[in-house]
Amino acid sequence: DRSSFSSVGSPFLSRIKPDVMALGTTVTVVQPNSTGYETNNGTSFSAPLVAGVVAQMLSVHPDLTPQQVMEALHNTASQSQSPDSLFGWGIVDAERAVTYWGPAFGQIFHVELLGNGQASLSVGFLGGTEMDTTSLRIHWKMQSDPQFNHDVLAPAGMAQYESPSLPLSEEELVVFYFTVQNYAGEEIIYPATAPDEIFGLDHRGWIEGYDELQLLPANKTNTHFLYNPFPNPFYPAEHGEIRIAFNLLSEAYVDVTAYDMLGREVAVLVRNTQFAPGPRAYDWNGRNTNGELIASGVYFLVAKFRQLDGKEVIKKRKMLLIK
Repeated sequence: DRSSFSSVGSPFLSRIKPDVMALGTTVTVVQPNSTGYETNNGTSFSAPLVAGVVAQMLSVHPDLTPQQVMEALHNTASQSQSPDSLFGWGIVDAERAVTYWGPAFGQIFHVELLGNGQASLSVGFLGGTEMDTTSLRIHWKMQSDPQFNHDVLAPAGMAQYESPSLPLSEEELVVFYFTVQNYAGEEIIYPATAPDEIFGLDHRGWIEGYDELQLLPANKTNTHFLYNPFPNPFYPAEHGEIRIAFNLLSEAYVDVTAYDMLGREVAVLVRNTQFAPGPRAYDWNGRNTNGELIASGVYFLVAKFRQLDGKEVIKKRKMLLIK
């Protein structure tokens, strides 16, 4: 039902308003100045729900235009076939909207160490009504092997799929990518750049048995690479440390610094340290140079790579810390 306080559009305008609807009555929200929750009413609570759906859409399909986002919201809502000035195109359908422009693979994968040099990998996946989830496969090999192995992923909970056990090696990475087919037999590859750019699993890159896998830069890249920090968002009380990893294509001096949203320096993680080519990582506990835990908020990680030939390369990443 439509809430009495929800505004309506004019039936005399050529453009239909509102666009879409979302829950705005008896919404569970944080209770101010306490650790509890309460229920409240208002369109101010509907808007963040729709914004969250849009954020999910853009995390999966970052190249979507505003017009394409609106098209997905409109065409997958509950009244998409008969919009009006009371409900617009209807109630937002998050799953259908996220998969409107194609299947959604999770941005973070998890690895469970099984012992004896083996691990299993799980990935989130939403295919919508057009994808055959029984065709979801992982294609993997040791980095030096010439051919990929091909295994079906098994359902492992809500929108989660798990691989068979994979071998780990101290000498090289396990590299892999995914494919899935729609019911028309067309194949979708993730990442879309595979097999030129694929994912890599280093047996040392786990935190208590779980870690994020990173997309390896293309072999043809001519610059150094700063990976996304993990876990992100970072909860110091729960995670302990956040990992900042980078890959050097040549010997270089490295600085890694954290800045707040106003551009103020809050912590120097790596200072003028010389590294040989290859992957490196630094684990940060979220404390500043005085040993104090920094405030909750968004921070920028800036890595400066100064090569021996004098060239300087700068890479940036964003992180969110929540106490």
